Amino acid sequence: AAIETDIGNTTDATMQMMTTQIGRARNICLIAFLLIAPVVAVGMLTAISLARPLRQIIAYIERLAEGDIPDKLMTPYKGEFEHVRLHLNRLIEMTTRLLQEIAGLIHAVEQGNLRVRGQAETFSGQWQTLIIGINSLVDAFEAPFQTIAQSMESVAKGEIPERLEGTHAGDFEKMQHSVNAMLKTL
Repeated sequence: AAIETDIGNTTDATMQMMTTQIGRARNICLIAFLLIAPVVAVGMLTAISLARPLRQIIAYIERLAEGDIPDKLMTPYKGEFEHVRLHLNRLIEMTTRLLQEIAGLIHAVEQGNLRVRGQAETFSGQWQTLIIGINSLVDAFEAPFQTIAQSMESVAKGEIPERLEGTHAGDFEKMQHSVNAMLKTL
């Protein structure tokens, strides 16, 4: 009976000690959770706050790369994302202006007005170089056409103009030879 009493007391003491240890472990886990949960929550919120503007900026850049000019990003961001947003909006604005300038030149040429030129001075860098290049392209067409038009006006008035002079290449050279051949037969 004494052994049974000793075993019972030992079992009760062991159970009480285990219950105390489990309680302590539970408290430690609860404290760890309460300390870690806010850190995890802040991390998740930070990741979400970084992902949203990044996704929107990437979507805008993809649209620009495909030739689809979006409206400006109006939602302000914080930190470096705001800096990126402002520059992306400048790119959208510049691309829109450039396309409008080129559309105006195309319209003028379609209407037969070869004297219109793009306003290259309102652009900078390679955008300005592009407008200067388009102006040069229109110049390359205008000069031979003006020369031939003047000769045709003279013929229409009954005058025989002098041969067309100048160095032209390709199709312009063919036109010059054709006009000179016509003038020779007059």
